[in-house]
Amino acid sequence: HIPIIHWTDIRAILPLFIYIVLIALAILGLRKKSMYSWSIIFYLTTLFITSNFVFPVGTFMNERFLYMPSIAFCLILAWLTTYKLPQISGEAGRKIGFAVLLVFAVGFAIKTLTRVPEWKNQEVLDFAALKVSKNSARANSFAGYFYYLKAVGEKDPVKQKELYEKALPLVNRALEIYPKYSDAVTAKAGVVSGFYQQDGKLDKLLDAFKELLTHRQVDFI
Repeated sequence: HIPIIHWTDIRAILPLFIYIVLIALAILGLRKKSMYSWSIIFYLTTLFITSNFVFPVGTFMNERFLYMPSIAFCLILAWLTTYKLPQISGEAGRKIGFAVLLVFAVGFAIKTLTRVPEWKNQEVLDFAALKVSKNSARANSFAGYFYYLKAVGEKDPVKQKELYEKALPLVNRALEIYPKYSDAVTAKAGVVSGFYQQDGKLDKLLDAFKELLTHRQVDFI
């Protein structure tokens, strides 16, 4: 879902600059045992584990991977609004700090209320991911596989065919994005086999399998 960019791209340069500044601030604040230094180190350490730098974690970045790093954000926000601002501006700083905390509390409460229902079940979660990550091979493959599993359990041939027809463009899109994606290869093999069980067109099945063989050097993620 995240496009590959080069170091000439501002989207690569700006984050690199920000992280260099954060690391420098963390190192400079170590001797003083400053709150911002501890928070930066905690944030970078907990984020690094799920960043895909150490090893592939099997999915793209998401909010549950930011749960531990967000502790550092909450801590530095509380320190700034309840301690630093009042220290600088007295009563006015205290009121500003309270207002900032209120905005964050309300904003994240609304976000929680809108996001939690998307974890209702596998179907809702898969299609919520597809909605915000249309260019993700994983999201497309999971949505396609959901339709495939539903089709396998469907007794009505007409409805079953409709489900296979919904699954096929999704797994095709996953393979278009990432041709070596093993899950998408497996899902498409299941879908084309389902079509064959319905229409008995062997040539169509063999053509599909021949195309899938071009993906035989797959990545298991």
